[in-house]
Amino acid sequence: MAAEHTLPKGSEQQFVASMRPEVERLLAGVMRAVNDAPDGAWIGASEMVVRDLFADLRRSAYEAALQTRVDAAEASFSPSGHAGGGGGGTPGEAQGAVRAEHADGRRAGERPADAVVGRGGRGRRRGR
Repeated sequence: MAAEHTLPKGSEQQFVASMRPEVERLLAGVMRAVNDAPDGAWIGASEMVVRDLFADLRRSAYEAALQTRVDAAEASFSPSGHAGGGGGGTPGEAQGAVRAEHADGRRAGERPADAVVGRGGRGRRRGR
């Protein structure tokens, strides 16, 4: 099924700029781990520390990239982005009404993962 509307993409420049301080901290941590390793054990004493630093960066970068894309998509649905306005009240009121309930019926504050957790739970019950 082809999508009729493509959601906006996140800004690569914004993402890179937001991650730059974290990348610099990571690289400083890599050098610190190697420098702190005892002579004769530079690799053995620093390798796992460096691996963990990069794992944290990978997770953080992926989360930030996803959030950047979500932010771009949400911005495309902003009431200020539509001509005519039309609904009365202040822009803040209209925006608050949109945030109170999600398009899929979830209320503000409900976890979107509930459906995924529920699916796994039903599968386990069938086997009983």
